[in-house]
Amino acid sequence: MLRSTCLAATLALVGATTQGCAGAEPVSAPTSLEQPKPRVNLFLAFDDSVGVEGSVVPRVENTGTAPVDIELVTQSGGRIVRENGPTEGAGRFPALDRSKAAAVVVRSTGPNDALSPGTRTFRFGADFRLDAESDGLPTDNGDNLVQRGLFDGPAQYKLQIDQGYASCRVAGDRGAVLARAPMPVETDQWYRVTCLRQGDSLKLNLLKEDDGEWDSLGPWTASGRIGLVRLARGAPLSIGAKTLAGGEIVRSGPDQFNGAVDNVQFKLF
Repeated sequence: MLRSTCLAATLALVGATTQGCAGAEPVSAPTSLEQPKPRVNLFLAFDDSVGVEGSVVPRVENTGTAPVDIELVTQSGGRIVRENGPTEGAGRFPALDRSKAAAVVVRSTGPNDALSPGTRTFRFGADFRLDAESDGLPTDNGDNLVQRGLFDGPAQYKLQIDQGYASCRVAGDRGAVLARAPMPVETDQWYRVTCLRQGDSLKLNLLKEDDGEWDSLGPWTASGRIGLVRLARGAPLSIGAKTLAGGEIVRSGPDQFNGAVDNVQFKLF
């Protein structure tokens, strides 16, 4: 059974108004640890390679509908290794380190970029488990979960767990909005985070795994001017770290996610 807790929140955002989760708003989410099987553009389950826990993940495949190329990018010996996840396998990203980093880089290859939403409604998210030590280094002071576009670029959508707080940022040609959960996540605990963009509104939801069920801790909403979210063709969608246009990991501040990731998804409506 899905258990919901409505918490008052102050949401951080750029040039926007906010509201908490007043009222008994239903939250659509899986109620058990069964594999979610939505029709989505991108779905990365980290179940493609067979191996023991701790073995290097050689590839990640998309079981969604979008034609994409996927590359595993590493830096200074960083690796993504196999770990048990909420549904089956998961990807374990490097622990906090001054130089080691790794990311999954996804590029759309179809005639229409199915990962560039424009003004359409879209949702993206992932399951994650954060390490107890995940920030504090000048080269790694954040935890980027899913990101396409950079902060100073013309458009961006991003999920991050910075300083232990889940947040979602979407930026377009009219402005940017940031929705942030009011409480930190627990380390070494599986969560499912999603962000829904609809018009000029964001809805951030966070669910916590508890004895085989998912407890909802949100949602929280934020609104403001966003406009057209159009990414340059070929711009990478990155999981686990910040990457440049060429797909290489940013050395000065990769914001490496320290922990495990599973069930990454992106859907256009």
